[in-house]
Amino acid sequence: MLQPLLERIENQSVTFIQGPAGSGKTVLLEQALKALASRMPTARLSLASTPLRGSSIRASLLALFSRLSKGSRSFVIVVDDADELLGRADQRVLEECLVSLPPRGKLVIASRRRLMARQADGPVLELADLLFTQDEVRAALRRRGHSLDAASLMAVWRLSEGWPAVLALLCASDTDDQSLEPERLLMEWFQEELLDSLAPELLAFALEASVVVGRLRPELLDRMRGRPGSWAQLHRLVVDHGLLIRGHERFPRPLASTLRRLHSSRSPLRVRELHRAALETLLAEGEPEAALEHAYRMGDRSLLLRLLKSHSRTLLLQGRMRSLRRWLTALDREGALGDDPGVHLTLAWSLLFSKDQQAAQRMIERLREWPLTTQGTQALRALELTWLSMRDQVDEARLCLAAFERVPVGDGFSTGVGQCTATLVRLLLEDLAIGGAHLDRCLPRPDASGGFVAAYARSLRAMHCLMRADTVAARDHLRLARHGLVGEEERARGNSLVATLDAVALYETGELDQAGTLLELHLPLLRQGGMLDQIILAHKLYARIALRRGDHDIARDALTSLECLGRARRLPRMMFSARLEWVRCALVRGDLALARERLEAARDPEMDAFVQRCNFPSSDTDTWYLMSVRLALASDAAEGLDKKLAGLLEQAERVGRERRALTLRILLAQALEQNGHPHAARRAMQDALLFAAPRGLSQAFRDEGRRALKLAFKASEGVAGVSSLREVLVEGSGLEDAPEAPTVALTNKELQVLALVAGGQSNGDLARRLFVSESTVRTHLRSINVKLNARSRLEALAIARRQGLITA
Repeated sequence: MLQPLLERIENQSVTFIQGPAGSGKTVLLEQALKALASRMPTARLSLASTPLRGSSIRASLLALFSRLSKGSRSFVIVVDDADELLGRADQRVLEECLVSLPPRGKLVIASRRRLMARQADGPVLELADLLFTQDEVRAALRRRGHSLDAASLMAVWRLSEGWPAVLALLCASDTDDQSLEPERLLMEWFQEELLDSLAPELLAFALEASVVVGRLRPELLDRMRGRPGSWAQLHRLVVDHGLLIRGHERFPRPLASTLRRLHSSRSPLRVRELHRAALETLLAEGEPEAALEHAYRMGDRSLLLRLLKSHSRTLLLQGRMRSLRRWLTALDREGALGDDPGVHLTLAWSLLFSKDQQAAQRMIERLREWPLTTQGTQALRALELTWLSMRDQVDEARLCLAAFERVPVGDGFSTGVGQCTATLVRLLLEDLAIGGAHLDRCLPRPDASGGFVAAYARSLRAMHCLMRADTVAARDHLRLARHGLVGEEERARGNSLVATLDAVALYETGELDQAGTLLELHLPLLRQGGMLDQIILAHKLYARIALRRGDHDIARDALTSLECLGRARRLPRMMFSARLEWVRCALVRGDLALARERLEAARDPEMDAFVQRCNFPSSDTDTWYLMSVRLALASDAAEGLDKKLAGLLEQAERVGRERRALTLRILLAQALEQNGHPHAARRAMQDALLFAAPRGLSQAFRDEGRRALKLAFKASEGVAGVSSLREVLVEGSGLEDAPEAPTVALTNKELQVLALVAGGQSNGDLARRLFVSESTVRTHLRSINVKLNARSRLEALAIARRQGLITA
């Protein structure tokens, strides 16, 4: 990891390094300076410990240039934590410094921001995908020259649950060895440091358990092995040797992989025997997914295909799309699927609801050429309709609806999904005022199909409720959907479709922490195989929650990810939504010039007309025109906006888009106030408050910024029925007229943390400045929020400023 960086520094004049907070940039640079010190003069300027701006940065760098350029040797200067230096305001300073860099000078600039300067000789060195923390890297470097023990690897795995951190530590542990083969080393270390230390009988049991451990319950493990007490033996193995079992059931994946590989090489027949025993036990217990996984691992493709034909309908109804996709794709690649249309339809559904919609389209085209039964033809039509809706081709999908008008409501998977999708298309294109009746008439009964179809139907009902601004009913539907899903994991968390809509309902009522937790859990799953609207909703909400907490980098990464997904999957609305949300981010930060630039970059009349015409849940508050209205209001240029907004409000109320109407009322009130109509502005805002108060819709006001909150606070005076909403809006808003809360006693350390948070420091920055771990920082922040009765760091800052606890 270090050698390529050293070569790059020596071969070019300017090197940019980008990586998130805590990714190990500082440690990497320290090691680079140590390695370069014997070859050339070095210097390091940390802008975190030496906060400089503007001309002082330029003066410091020029002084270093002058001092180090004496003599004939090359020199290198490392500028660490250069976040502000790379900001828009200080770009000129950076460019002046680069122009003044002596010919023999080498400049290394490290930052967590996106790097906008173009003077670098080569591409930016990205560290964003490395998940290790600085403490772990330091620990690895201290062990340099020595093998990492199993406990260290397990600690890394517990933190990251993925290969990137393990690989990073492997590389950091021996930077001089250019022939590292991490997978081989990992196997060797597990065997040398862990497996060889086990007693022979325990090792034999660990090898056998690794083959079958997973979804297998303790009593099934005993039954499969034909020996009582297996689970107790496994638990003793864990306690005696420090092995991590995920969820008290599983070995960590690298350990299980190593054990299985070792066992397969030693006793292949015994491994096959264990898989067969596990498969039969699980089928007898009614757990077909886990049984099919064992058939897949056995490599018996004919057995796997027979089981798939018997259980694919059950697995589809349970929503096991990723597992079906993996098994069926492997069979298709080997030419083992045969000519059974039912199996190919199952593969197409699994592809569609995972992440490969292009492959699903190819499968649809293949199925069109086959002779199908009436039932197969109807299933193919349902598949095509769902594919069109996922590709945003709703007009084309509308032409297919007639085929579903004549089909009675059924409880099969294809029929159920097709009817749900047909209802979704109507929901997108028709008035919401009559949508509720259509939902009740045309959707499958929630208890008819079970699992995936029932969750889809309930989610559509919840989506309709959210558009009508009824979050209570939406959450009731989502709760029923979650309980109807099969499997303990789904009952605990819900699938990603249900969880995203649940996060929307929580967000609307101001429960940002719960919404953020749900989104953090499901965002990776959505990126792999989410539906279009859920992906857009999740990324936009996550960015807004991050902004509310003051985590601008996290918000930026979420929107960048959304835009990149849209580009990769060729979904224009996804890119359009991300670009509009960039405008909101700039408005939140008060950067009107950047907001104007972002708004112009997002201009797409065709896409904007499409979004305005359809009832997309992700566009209830966001169109290009509404974002331009927000920019005009922030720029005090509201002339003529009130009439256009009044027309849009009337249209939204006519078609039943009540959540959209709430946002329009808030914007209309601000436009009226700016245009010199204070009484009309007050009435418009009172209408918004009276609508939102019984529903607890506080976030609609907060999302429109401080001006909207101030107007809402004034309009709520003396209005019956809005006092509770008024208190929620005032809390943490920093409004001058807000009632003072009693002063709270914070510790000196908590006051220090608050002061650093006010300066825009992230958790990683706080940990480095305070010489503590990020876990300790989070503990301080939680304590501060509890004492100040705040829901986020921004709210805590507002309360602290109001009480005089901090002055910045």
